[in-house]
This record gives sequence, structure tokens and C-alpha cells, in this order.
Amino acid sequence: MIRQPGRKTGLLLFLALVSALALTFQGCGGGGGTSSYNPPSSASTGVVVDAATVKSWVDGGQVNGTGYNKVVILDLGTSADYSAGHIPGAQWVDSNSLYENRNEGVLTDVNMVLDGPTMDALVQKYGIDQNTTIVFTSSDPTAKSVSPYWTVGRAYWTFRYWGFSKDRLKILNGLDAAYADQYGLTTAASPAITASTYSVKDNASFRGDLRASLAGMINFADGKDTNTAVIDARGQDGDGYDVKSSYSGDADQTPGVWPSGPGKAAKTYVAFEGHIKGAIAVNSNFFYKTVTGTSQTYKVFLSASDMASMLAANGINSSETIIVHCRTGVIAAGAFVAIDSVLGWNVENYDGSWSQWGMLASTANCGPLDPNSPWRTDTAQRTANLTFNPPGTSCANIEDGTDNGTYPVNSFDTDLNRINEQDSAYFSGGSGGSGSGGGGNIGC
Repeated sequence: MIRQPGRKTGLLLFLALVSALALTFQGCGGGGGTSSYNPPSSASTGVVVDAATVKSWVDGGQVNGTGYNKVVILDLGTSADYSAGHIPGAQWVDSNSLYENRNEGVLTDVNMVLDGPTMDALVQKYGIDQNTTIVFTSSDPTAKSVSPYWTVGRAYWTFRYWGFSKDRLKILNGLDAAYADQYGLTTAASPAITASTYSVKDNASFRGDLRASLAGMINFADGKDTNTAVIDARGQDGDGYDVKSSYSGDADQTPGVWPSGPGKAAKTYVAFEGHIKGAIAVNSNFFYKTVTGTSQTYKVFLSASDMASMLAANGINSSETIIVHCRTGVIAAGAFVAIDSVLGWNVENYDGSWSQWGMLASTANCGPLDPNSPWRTDTAQRTANLTFNPPGTSCANIEDGTDNGTYPVNSFDTDLNRINEQDSAYFSGGSGGSGSGGGGNIGC
């Protein structure tokens, strides 16, 4: 016979059950992180949100709040644009803080993904914690064009790489222009923010799979990766955006990005132009369309079906992993954010891009590498439409990165995944636990 509990016993059992459930939900998604992430109710809105949704968060007091539904709006426009008008409560982010010079084995490159300590400092500066939904936007008035999405996309990709899930990340469709069109902007001073102590180590996973390394790009060019499509987002001759382009092999189209050293020309270039063998030219602009609001026009994302049709017309489908690149991994981020947030297809950003690929030439071609280096890309086997930049035999206008002693060149380095390895080690080495991650994003 089963004995029925009395009132007092039943109450104790009920309280114990409630306590157990509370502990369960507190740990839901946690894996050892110091600040396991609790998904706010805004997680159900998807990545791309409209101005009305953001306005509801502003009006509801969630922006820069302290509760379970905290929202942080990151404005990637210039400081002057931000001062001229921004969404109430938005915090200005200097886009230069999204890039870092880092070693990729062969040599150090510019505009690479942030390392762990730098990313943590960025996250903490803006008060992002385990309860935060992050909205990316831009007060750049050129939002009538696509260019502000490049920087917004680069920020979005950086957060995704460091394990912030889509449930935490939002993009305002139409950026500040869409918000201004319906509600207007404010010129109020930047809000006072209390820094957080949150670390990327507290996220559920490290997403190194969202970044394409130099070794991976060389494997693609060598024909060793047959289930990948590479999108060159710089454009090409006659695509309606560029009169000339590096993709098409037009000389002197990619400016050097290193500080000019002794003996260097005032304007420098990478060693050669062309495109990675097998890459397809798909300009980032094609992922967006123009809409007309009540007072202005601006750009918004194409629909998922339109994006899929556009990619299909270029021979790209959802069964492939897509890698996007440009000159420094910024323009390409406009394509990354569209493919990842709207389509949800597998996509990676090659942050080395042409500023890296176009410098990996032999010394005979004004590059920094030994002629016998296995990492040279200045060959017809790896680069199509190959065109060398220097006029005649002069290398004075070529920037190879060797004129600064802090950027050593190792022509025979055997490890070209160093950035991913360093970042994975940082993620795994702290409170986040092992390589599979620490505190959870969405658990249970």
C-alpha cells in the first residue's frame, strides 16, 4: 500500500521540489562558467530585428538595465555620427577597436580577429554580462548605402567567433536610419556604464569554425577542399560597383596596409592582384536592397529566399560551407552577417583576406618569403588573374610587412592555424572549462 503524505509532509516535498527546480534552471546551460548565461525573453525575436522591437526595449527600460532582460545597443558609426544623433541609450564603439595585428605563422597581419584578453576588455567596457542581449547598429548617415553593414557585420562576426550565440545577438534592420525614420534620434551624451566582469570563457563554446585560416584557404586553392565555396566580396570589373578590381587582375588596386618604412613610397600596394583560385566574385552589396521610409531611403537585408536565389545563380548552395573575404575582412563581413543571420547557412570569414594573401610572394616578386616557401600564393596554381604590382623591376611601392622588426617573417612555419589555437587555448584555460565551453548560452 502506498501511504499518502500528510499536509505537512506534502508541503515539505513541494518546497524541496521547487528548490530543486530552481537549482536546475539556474544551472541550465551552465558548464562551469562563473556567470552562466540566462537567455532573455528577447531571444525569441531572431537575429534581425526591426525598429519597433528596439523601440520597445528602449521604452521598457531594458537598455543598459540591470535585470534579466538587459539590452546593450552598440553603435558602430563614427564618433561624429554618434554625436549628431543615435538611438537613446546606445553606446558608441570605435570600429578600430575591432581589429588587431596578429601572427598567422608566416608573418604578422593586420585587421585580424581580437584575441581573448582584448575581447574580454571590450565586452566588459560596455557592461555586457550573462543577461545581455546585444544589438548592433550604426549611426553612420551613409546607411543609405551598404557600407555601415560592413562594420556592423565585423562586430557581429567577432562576437560570434568568441561564442556569443545568435540568441544573444541582434542586428537592427536598416540600422539607425530605420529607427530615425520612425522615431527620431537623440543627441544626448553617451550613457554612464558600469563595467562588467563577464568573460568569453563563460560562453558555451568557442566558434573557431567561423574563421577561415590561411592554411584552410591554401587547401581550397590547391583543390583539397571540394565542399566549400569562396566568395570574393571585393567586386570585379563590370559588376556595377567597381570600374577596376583586384579580382579581375587590375594592377595597383589593393593599397598596402602597413606603416610605410624607410625607402617606401608614399602609397604602397600588396605584391600582386588577382583572386584566390576557385573564388567567385559576389559583391557584398548584393545581399541588401533599398527601401523607402517616410522621410528617407536606406538599405535592409534581402529576404532569405532572394539571397538563396542570388547565391544559386552563382553556383552556391546550402550544402556547402561558404567562406567570404575581401581586402581586410571588413567588407566581407557584410556578406557574412547576411548569410549567417538571415539564411543560417554555414559561413566563415577569412580575416586575413587579400591584405594577407596578396603579400605572400617570394622575394623575387617583391614579397617577404623565401622562393622555396610552401606558403607562397604568388603562383598561377593558387591565384587566378595573377598580376604583379611593381612597375618594371622596382619594389619601392610594395609593402611586404618586413620593414618593421616587430613583424618577423617565417617562410617555413609549419603551423598556420596559430590564431585559432591561441584563442581556443585562452577560452579553455579559464573559468570556461574545457574546449567544449564553460557557462552556457541556451541550455536544457
